[in-house]
Amino acid sequence: MTDRMKGEKVALGDTLEVFLKRAGEPEFTLHSTEDDLITTAGKTSAARLIGAIGSEAGYTYLAIGEGTLTASVGDTTLGTEITSEGGERAAATVSNSANILYVENTYNFTSSFAVTESGCFNDASVGTMLCRQVFGAINVQSGDSLLMRWKITVS
Repeated sequence: MTDRMKGEKVALGDTLEVFLKRAGEPEFTLHSTEDDLITTAGKTSAARLIGAIGSEAGYTYLAIGEGTLTASVGDTTLGTEITSEGGERAAATVSNSANILYVENTYNFTSSFAVTESGCFNDASVGTMLCRQVFGAINVQSGDSLLMRWKITVS
């Protein structure tokens, strides 16, 4: 293959932005920005999506959890996914700008949690996890809101 025939390689990258709004506060404030990792299963699924191979679904669900084990490319689930009290996996708002896909959801809590992880999935209950991040605990209480925004870049 000549240099003229070689194209640029396609790469996926992602960043997680976390915004917190305490009960009684008027607006969200940026809590943290985390560089994430794309899982091995997520890379395979993304390649299948690009080629319309099989029945891969788009990544339109976000989940949060209380797991603390370091994120790894071999992960297929969150460590300890939250499944109640406003922290349930949810259908996200999805949009794009050029080569960046935005997947975001606001969680409105009715109980207290120490949120330490987030993941982007292609199903409401199981599915393939595209990416995951573990971060320092964000202690939320009833009435607090947490906005998770994943920025997935194709470059």
